[in-house]
Amino acid sequence: MTKTEKVVLATLPAKQSVRQLSAYGRQANTRAWVIGKNITASSDDLFYGRYESPTDLPDLGVAYPQWHLALSPVPGWGWWQREVTIDHADMIMVVLGMRFADKDSRERFVAATKAHGDYCLRNEPATLVYGLGQIADRSPGADAFTVGDLVVIMACADQHALDQHANDPKHLALASRMADLRIEVESRFSQTYQLRADGFLWR
Repeated sequence: MTKTEKVVLATLPAKQSVRQLSAYGRQANTRAWVIGKNITASSDDLFYGRYESPTDLPDLGVAYPQWHLALSPVPGWGWWQREVTIDHADMIMVVLGMRFADKDSRERFVAATKAHGDYCLRNEPATLVYGLGQIADRSPGADAFTVGDLVVIMACADQHALDQHANDPKHLALASRMADLRIEVESRFSQTYQLRADGFLWR
């Protein structure tokens, strides 16, 4: 991922998703766009997109009637694609929003968890995306988020792969590590989605 790339997350009514968003997949500098059905809480769809630069971002105000976020990927943390060809239909995507007391706590969290991302890359071939972004912009209505929050985006091949990641002893140990480092993490958002066949997870 280049330093100029941006990640977009948005929610919108399910019936409007493909019709409104498929055009963004035809942009030359679109690196990813997929739509996920919320299987956690509501009927709204999630749009996930990755773009070469901020100037490539879609017209968020027109396209997304619910809310949207623009994220700056955290350098060196996790990954946004693998060197394989995949069919992403029915994969699971998890979005986790986190808030910290101050900039120092946020930066210490990033430093303390980077190695875990490396571990997952080596040991979890069915985890296809595991990236961390910092919110650079948010729309009205995105009440769970504020600029500066961190968001984890993870895509797994299936529920079994997600369970393996969640139950790995090294992953479970992260909470204790944060406590030992006195890093308080406030959970602001946690939703799970099943990806539809439209779009592409990377290219």
